[in-house]
Amino acid sequence: MKYKKVVWGLLSLVFIGDILLALQVHTAVNEILIKLNRDEFKTLIVPVFGDSRFYLVLFLGFGVFAIWSSVYYLMQMEWGKRNQLKLRYKRIHRLQDEILQLEEKRMLYETELQQITQRAEDLSKEKDRLVLPVDAIEKNINYFRDGWNGYLATLYGREKGEEQIKLINERTDAYIKELKEFQESYFK
Repeated sequence: MKYKKVVWGLLSLVFIGDILLALQVHTAVNEILIKLNRDEFKTLIVPVFGDSRFYLVLFLGFGVFAIWSSVYYLMQMEWGKRNQLKLRYKRIHRLQDEILQLEEKRMLYETELQQITQRAEDLSKEKDRLVLPVDAIEKNINYFRDGWNGYLATLYGREKGEEQIKLINERTDAYIKELKEFQESYFK
């Protein structure tokens, strides 16, 4: 026990105080009885340690001290329990506030995630709409090339027209090849 010496010191001090109080009461009662000077009261005048009133005052005073001390101790214990309850309630409220804040953050993250998911879906749809119709482009280029080749053949004659046609065919084939490579790399 941490305060054992302090407790014993207080008990000794209270006991000495009670002895002095009992002595004072005994002395005052004897003085009153002596001043009254009646024969029936003379038998009540006794020495200090032989007087039951002395012991009554002594032990009642010490008993009252013990009772009040235990009441005080029990009140302190109850106060400590209530204080712990208050601290727990404060902690519960603080944790509830933290839970609400975390719930708000979670909801914000969920809405942000939904927005990102929606944006990804929109981009995917946009990408699907942007698919290059390379086959249609190639078909149109071939129609144009055939018409252009026919025009060049009539304009320059057969030999010179074939050189121009060969040059156009190489360039259009290279262009179509680039389009196909771009489509394969971009729209995987």
